[in-house]
Amino acid sequence: MPTDDSGHPGAGTGGADSSTESEAREGSNRSDSDAVADDSPSASQGGETTRSQGSSSTKRTKQPDEMFCESCGNPIKKQADICPECGVRNGRSGGPRTAAGGGAKPTAEPSGRLAAAGIGGVAAFFLSFLPLIGQIGGGVIAGYLRGSDTRESTITGAYAGGIASIPVVAIYGLLLFFGSAGVASEGAGAGGSLVVGSVALLFLAGFYVVLGAGGGAIGASVTNRAKP
Repeated sequence: MPTDDSGHPGAGTGGADSSTESEAREGSNRSDSDAVADDSPSASQGGETTRSQGSSSTKRTKQPDEMFCESCGNPIKKQADICPECGVRNGRSGGPRTAAGGGAKPTAEPSGRLAAAGIGGVAAFFLSFLPLIGQIGGGVIAGYLRGSDTRESTITGAYAGGIASIPVVAIYGLLLFFGSAGVASEGAGAGGSLVVGSVALLFLAGFYVVLGAGGGAIGASVTNRAKP
């Protein structure tokens, strides 16, 4: 039987075995603690990912009484004046659209249809010496003043062309009348000349209206004014 230095049998072996078992238990406990610590961040990240996915899946859809914000695209009430998400005015009230902080440039108000058509018609008449350019230019002015609604500005441009054609048709109509009267005084038939001249005048008026309408559509695409 083995003995230690003091002569007691088995004391050294028993002490060594107890020390070895204690160190093994402490090593096992440390390994378990490290494993738990390593798992904690991933579990936390997994929870954050799950919450993030859950929050992204709960985005609201537009309801019947809502519209999409013109700036950020989030659904807001149709009666809302300012978007609660981005703070931009959506132009549903009578005032010009501006950002809530006042930093955005205000949008000008559109002119009335008749006012815009009148201004464009006068411009088209005085620019009539420039074929095509004058008629289209008057429509562009009318459409620009009317606002960014393409359909409405096209109609306004057509009105401008019609207004511009009135004095032009009147001038050519008087020339046609006096010319036909002179032909009749000479004994020649003036009926054919009147018919041809009337058709030409109608074509001239339509020419102004069509080009003015095209100019109005162009004006709507370049204007900085709101929709009427």
